[in-house]
Amino acid sequence: MPPNPEFKHALQQITQQFRAPISYSIAYGSGVFPQTTNKTSSNPQLHPNPPPAIKKAQKAHPKMIDFIFGISDANTWHTINLQQHPHHYPPLLRSLGPHAISKCQENFGAGVYFHPFITVNGTLIKYGVVNLESLRRDLVSWNTLYLAGRMQKPVMVLQDNAAIRDAGRVNLISALRTALLLLHGRFTEWELYATLAGLSYMGDPRMVVGGDDPGNLRALLGGRLERFRGCMGA
Repeated sequence: MPPNPEFKHALQQITQQFRAPISYSIAYGSGVFPQTTNKTSSNPQLHPNPPPAIKKAQKAHPKMIDFIFGISDANTWHTINLQQHPHHYPPLLRSLGPHAISKCQENFGAGVYFHPFITVNGTLIKYGVVNLESLRRDLVSWNTLYLAGRMQKPVMVLQDNAAIRDAGRVNLISALRTALLLLHGRFTEWELYATLAGLSYMGDPRMVVGGDDPGNLRALLGGRLERFRGCMGA
């Protein structure tokens, strides 16, 4: 399914508010791809003053929009971002400076530093920052499966990068082969994509602590197989 060009442009404008250089960026999650669910937003005023395209796309159920930014050098990026957006960082890390923040990003977890509940262009967002090489390595080798798993589900590419695009193809082929090995005998298209989407939960630490619900797969897939067809190049 082709992305809504006005909505995509509004998301690109959000990434352009950052002076620190971004080499690759995606938007993902239910704030970008509405899911089949009975849940409604508990706060219709979630975004203080969103662009019309975002308001139109999310309709009466606004959700925080999630981004991943691929960057070339963590220390340089956080140096610039600290100067422009110091309030995006917790006071303790802000006081420690960009070198400590970049080490925290690179040496813990999946190599991603997340900034949650940030307002940019009147829109509530969460953005994660990752070195391009860390992202490429996870896509190709599944060393944590966190980012690779995320990118096995539909994402909206806002700024492309040839090396990450190639690694992403490797990731999707690996995911498809793994899903086929996990399935038995005859299966439906829905079952194939449900198995593919389920792989991402293996790399999500929220599953360990009960922070996410694997039942969200039905909401993610319901009535939207065309997105997974596009994701897999079908």
